[in-house]
Amino acid sequence: QYARDIVAGRWHLNGEPIILSSCGKLNNGQHRCHAVIRTGKNIPALFVFGVSHESRLTTDQGKQKTAGDYLAMGGVLNANSLAAIAGAVLQYEQLGRMALGGTERPNKSEVRERVVSDPNIERSYKAVYKKGATKVATVKVLGVAHYIFSRVDEESADRFMTSLISGAELRERDPIHVAREKLIDPFHRLNINEQLKTMFMAWNNWRAGKTVRSLTHS
Repeated sequence: QYARDIVAGRWHLNGEPIILSSCGKLNNGQHRCHAVIRTGKNIPALFVFGVSHESRLTTDQGKQKTAGDYLAMGGVLNANSLAAIAGAVLQYEQLGRMALGGTERPNKSEVRERVVSDPNIERSYKAVYKKGATKVATVKVLGVAHYIFSRVDEESADRFMTSLISGAELRERDPIHVAREKLIDPFHRLNINEQLKTMFMAWNNWRAGKTVRSLTHS
């Protein structure tokens, strides 16, 4: 993640030093050093030399800030939800799915940059932040699905999500009804990629005017 920031020109000197102990071993800064090695690019850095090697046990004791924390510090409302949706959108664009490993996930700078530069992230959040939404899926999952559907048709994306969340006036073989029943089933919980695939299949069938008996997610 640091390497991506360095290559993209997002790296900033923040005053946090790289710390070398009196015995020559690195106490703090190994990820920054590995990122420099990986990219072959220089970064500005402060160094502290000569502390005891044992003092490494006292570094990084505070709670790590999230992308949502940084957005909130900049005055962004609903920062954590917007960061979650933006991170999911980036994963979909880069991988075609939600990442299972930490190294595949976008870093904080990438997420923050996307929220600030893309007003559709907030629009999708507002479209799915409704009463009863979390019974169907998390705001992140609903938000990324709405975002992707909106690229095809914004009005249809709004209608689809409103019906999926409320469940009102849906017939038995309506793709949205079938998807909703699958998503709220307490005995067969779907992972995030299975939830998205279920919504994608429902969206495609609903847009085509088809009825369905089931939606496979494997």
